[in-house]
Amino acid sequence: MSIIAPIPRDERRLMHKATHKTRDKNYARRLTVILMLHRGEQVSNVARILCCACSSVGRWISWFTQSGAEGLKSLATGRMQCRAEHPVFYEDEVDIHINPKIGADWQLRGQQKRVITPGQNEKYYLAGALHSVTGKVSYVGKSSTLFISLLKHLKAT
Repeated sequence: MSIIAPIPRDERRLMHKATHKTRDKNYARRLTVILMLHRGEQVSNVARILCCACSSVGRWISWFTQSGAEGLKSLATGRMQCRAEHPVFYEDEVDIHINPKIGADWQLRGQQKRVITPGQNEKYYLAGALHSVTGKVSYVGKSSTLFISLLKHLKAT
């Protein structure tokens, strides 16, 4: 007698197809467990064949019983979703020098390379932030406390 409720043939076919198509191999393993149990395999044999603990098989059975095949899917990995009370920003700062940096350069013997410069070296300082959800770019410039003024600007918007 099977440990789980009977699964319709169409659903079993979809589950079998999902084991081959998914990139999430843990999800494929959980589906395989359910399909093996549906065929009448014992929990201990399934656990031994798939190299997992019997308690894991039991947990996956309860997930499947409560939510079906969707309940066996892995939770999303990576960065947590951005919420209004905790927005996520990507921040960067840059120093812009108008004069080109002059360094070592190769030239034929007896010749000198002419470097055109605007005269007075001007420097600009910028800090910007990109909101991860809205894509809005905020920036501030020309300040010795650049990052602090950027945070104040972001808090105001």
